[in-house]
Amino acid sequence: MALVMVGANPRRISFLPLLCALDAEGARNELVAALGAQRGVSEVMLLAGAGRVEVYAVVDEGVDGYEAVMGCLIERGLVPSDATAHGYFAAEGDAAAHLFAAVAAVDEFARASEGPPAVGEALARSSRQQVAGPQLAALAAA
Repeated sequence: MALVMVGANPRRISFLPLLCALDAEGARNELVAALGAQRGVSEVMLLAGAGRVEVYAVVDEGVDGYEAVMGCLIERGLVPSDATAHGYFAAEGDAAAHLFAAVAAVDEFARASEGPPAVGEALARSSRQQVAGPQLAALAAA
C-alpha cells in the first residue's frame, strides 16, 4: 500500500469547473465514493476549498494513483480529458508531509475567519475535508 496525493490547481483554466462542481450539494461525498470505488484504491480523502483541490489516497502497490484519480475526474466530467498534464502528484512521505501542511493551512484559515456566525460557518463548510478510511482520517486528525 502507498499513500499518494493528486492535486489540481484551480487557477488553471482546466480545473475551474471542478471547484464549481464540488460546491453542489452532496458533490464532495459522491466524488469521494467514486474515487474509493476505483480499482486498487482503499481509502480516499478529498480536501477542497481555500484555493486547493487535493485527493489523498491509499493505493495498492503497482496502482498508478495519479491515473486513477485523474481518470475518475475525467470520467465524471469534472475536468477535461487533457487535464492529466496539469495536475500535481506526491507519494509516500512527500504526500504525508503535504497532507499535514494542507490540513494545517485549512485549520488556520478556518480559525482566522471573523465576522457574523454565518460567515464563519460558510468558511468552515467550504474548507471541510471529506474522508473515507481510518488511516487517512487518523493522518488528518494528527
